[in-house]
This record gives sequence, C-alpha cells and structure tokens, in this order.
Amino acid sequence: MKQFVFCLGILLGVSCNNAADKGLVYRHGEELNLYLHEVHRFQFPDHNKAYPLVIPVWGCSNCIEAAFELAQQYIHRTDFYVLITANTKKDFIPYRSYMQQLSSNTLVDSTGKDNHYDLGIFGPVLFTSESGRIHQFTELNLQNIKTVFYENFGY
Repeated sequence: MKQFVFCLGILLGVSCNNAADKGLVYRHGEELNLYLHEVHRFQFPDHNKAYPLVIPVWGCSNCIEAAFELAQQYIHRTDFYVLITANTKKDFIPYRSYMQQLSSNTLVDSTGKDNHYDLGIFGPVLFTSESGRIHQFTELNLQNIKTVFYENFGY
C-alpha cells in the first residue's frame, strides 16, 4: 500500500509540474505575442511553425554572443526570427558587429519596452510558435544552446 501511495504521489507531482510549465509557456507566449503586436506591429504566420529567438543584451555576455553566432547561421530561414532587446542604444555597442550581419527577420527594441510586458526573459530564449501561438520555450545557456538549435533545425 505504501508503494502505491508513493507512486501516486510521484505521478501527481509530475502532472502538477507539467501544468505549471504549460501555464508558464502560455503566460510567456501571450505576453510575447502582445509585445510584438503592439510595439512592432508584428505577428507570427498562422499557417506553420516559427522560431523566435529573443536576445536581451544584458546578463551573461558569453551566452549572448553564442546566441548571436547561432542566429547568424540560421537567419536565412524564413521561419526564424530574432528579437534583440535593450534598455538603451548604448547597450547594443558590444554586439554591433553581430547585429549588422542579421537580416530583415530581425526586430530591435532599444527602449526597454519589453520590460513593461512582463516577458520574464533574462537571457537568450528560443520560442516555438505554431499556428500563430507560442507553445514552447527554452532558456538558452552555454551548455544547451547548440543542442537546442540542432534539435529544432537539424543542422
């Protein structure tokens, strides 16, 4: 009986944790969609997947540089978007050379407006949007960034 209760407790914990993750994805996704629509007049395509990469240029500079380097490799894809955010234009100075190599799939916000939308993003994050709605996000760091890009884009 104790084993049954223990197993049931683990299953309940896993299912509750999954529900919390879905709520977090929903909150992040809704806020990101609202921010992109209101600030940039941008909306993800409704017909297929899109991969927005959000790079706030504060925090771990090594993580930010790794995100920029991978963004340069994948920016030619029509389903890949980059949003670069900062509080002031001066924050972009260390990353100017990376930003010059990105294409029209890039949005830049140097006003800090993303802070008003409670995006909860403190480092590079790769989102997955399907049918115009965010359904997954992965916070990127030096340990997982190459794996995450490989899993999503295959090369």
